[in-house]
Amino acid sequence: MIAMDSVDFFYKKELPVFKNLSLHLNGGHVYGLLGLNGAGKTSLLKMLAGLIAPKNGSVKVMGKKPFDREVQFYQDLFFLPDDFDLPDCTIETFADSYGWMYPKFNKQRFNEILQNFSLNPTMKLSSISFGERKKALLSFAFSLGCKMLLLDEPANGLDIPAMEVLRRLLIENHTDDGIVLISTHHINDIENHISGVIILNKNKIVLNKTLDEISSKFQVAIFSENELPSTVLYSEKKARGIKALFTSNDLLSGEIDLEFLFRASMNEEVVNAL
Repeated sequence: MIAMDSVDFFYKKELPVFKNLSLHLNGGHVYGLLGLNGAGKTSLLKMLAGLIAPKNGSVKVMGKKPFDREVQFYQDLFFLPDDFDLPDCTIETFADSYGWMYPKFNKQRFNEILQNFSLNPTMKLSSISFGERKKALLSFAFSLGCKMLLLDEPANGLDIPAMEVLRRLLIENHTDDGIVLISTHHINDIENHISGVIILNKNKIVLNKTLDEISSKFQVAIFSENELPSTVLYSEKKARGIKALFTSNDLLSGEIDLEFLFRASMNEEVVNAL
């Protein structure tokens, strides 16, 4: 559903954002997109949404070139930026004004999600907090029936109950022919609700794997200093011992700590192993 091949992009030529970047993603997954500040996460989402075009290379989403900006393409894709401007109207008026553009928009579903977020459709967007506006836009995004949802830092501004609603939405929106791609600094908040991880570093993709692929190849555990296995790729000292990422299929099994994996991916040796 997403095919990026040999993509170069820059805002200033001497400071490339992407250099020979390739990325292929299949439908049926909720992906977490990770990277340091300035790594290009937002630029990647904007490119997939057709808001910016590559300088070199090819980008196709759902078989189409996003920058062609075809109406049919946008009927099946919604991009929620982290920073947004909204009209001075009620939440309900916003949905009525823009929902007609999406053939699968479900007004009843929209109102149900609003209720889960404890929002009233008569609230004016200009009179509510940033977090409440984010909840309103998430309600809209998950009621459109789009195959492609691109969410830039959707957890920003959300309180604890709202985070639980977002997690449920990610589960409910999972389809075999759709993709939810989430750029986030809050990976621990949603790591049990995504099925794939993409890590951007130094102008390129250093990891693009499903969680099943990661957990079958890598494990994370805490050891005493004299117990560290020989296959350790990366480690950090903790109060309870040494937390280590290692390659093994026979020592331990369990969930991967994605925040720890992300920090490990900044190490060149780990990148080569990935």
